[in-house]
This record gives sequence, structure tokens and C-alpha cells, in this order.
Amino acid sequence: DADGDHGAERRGDVIALRAGEECPVDGLVVKGAASFSEAALTGEAVPVEKHKDSTVSSGSLLLGGYVEVQLTAPANESTLAKLQEEVAFAQAMGGQTQQLVD
Repeated sequence: DADGDHGAERRGDVIALRAGEECPVDGLVVKGAASFSEAALTGEAVPVEKHKDSTVSSGSLLLGGYVEVQLTAPANESTLAKLQEEVAFAQAMGGQTQQLVD
């Protein structure tokens, strides 16, 4: 349900997001409208407006407004999880490259 209690979300669940909250997983706006910061994902400082039928990526921060989001992917398949995996891989590869240089 859309009670704003985030934690054990699954695909198909609907959650409520309010100003100051981060979207925990990828989803689709089913109700409301809001301004989101996607800077953590894209580096872009300009807020992005989301409304019904807009997609929202995990890690997006709701700046103002209210939306209800239907989750489209489990947390381990979310945009933020994939980004974290890529960073961890790059860091691991960087360590191997550094060892070759040394």
C-alpha cells in the first residue's frame, strides 16, 4: 500500500513518496506530480518533473510534491543497485591495474 513505510518493497507494490524522500527502487508514477533530483545518478543538477506514467529511478530524491509509485523492479535489479555494482567492479579493476603498474 501507499503508506510511506519503505523497507521490504516488491515489484508491483505501490509506495508514497514525499518531499525529502529517496525512491528506494525503480518504478512508475501512478498518482501525483513531483520534482525530482537525479543528480546522484546522472550528475545533472536541474530537477526533473515527474507525473502520472513517468518512470522514477532508484536513488532519485523527491524535492517537492507527492507521488505514488508502483515498483517495477526488485531492489537488487534497480538502477542504483546496477550503478553500485559497476562502481565496485571499477574499483576492483583499478586495484588490479595499480598492482600491474607497481
